[in-house]
Amino acid sequence: IIGPVHSANLSIVASYAGNLGIPVVSPVQLNNNSVLENKPFLFMAGSTLEVAQNAIARRMGDYQTSNIVLIHSGSDEELEDISKFRNMILNELSYKMPFEEIRLRDMVFYSRSVFGSDSINRLAHALSDRTGNVIIIASEDTPVMSESLTNVHGLSRKFNLNVFGYPGMRYLDNIDHKVCFDLGLMIYSPYWIDYKQQDIIQFNSDFRTKF
Repeated sequence: IIGPVHSANLSIVASYAGNLGIPVVSPVQLNNNSVLENKPFLFMAGSTLEVAQNAIARRMGDYQTSNIVLIHSGSDEELEDISKFRNMILNELSYKMPFEEIRLRDMVFYSRSVFGSDSINRLAHALSDRTGNVIIIASEDTPVMSESLTNVHGLSRKFNLNVFGYPGMRYLDNIDHKVCFDLGLMIYSPYWIDYKQQDIIQFNSDFRTKF
């Protein structure tokens, strides 16, 4: 069975099909992984956001001396997700340095319509001019992504910045690509294929042999 799309319906179908030993494939990315729990016959066609979060958290080990800021919305669903993501980063950094020396803070996003010019000032106060800064735009909400990128770009001449984003940032169509290039924006995506990897080479070889 392929689908359905919505998580609630997918959970019902997967539970029913699992009891009959029927595999179910979800063709779209889910908002969270909870529907996958205890369902060995349910498969994802694409990786979940948690995969990207794990990759970003592992990369933070390279920035252990930096000031790390998570930007996210204040929605209940995202706040719960951010708590798990924070723990991923803290676990990674705790292998590299004493826990009390870790500099990780999160900042709830408020649009310029709420704070006006103070929006960028709030972000500036969260940054350090003595060390490097890592900004993770930990949201796939369009206003959070686009306005945060604009604010970060405005501060990039004053602060030493590295910027990371979720996979959903690839679909932003209201941001100047020059901003992304100027920031050296790193976006994690499950769709990039490294054709130099041995498992990819082997897969392509097997495919061409058979077809």
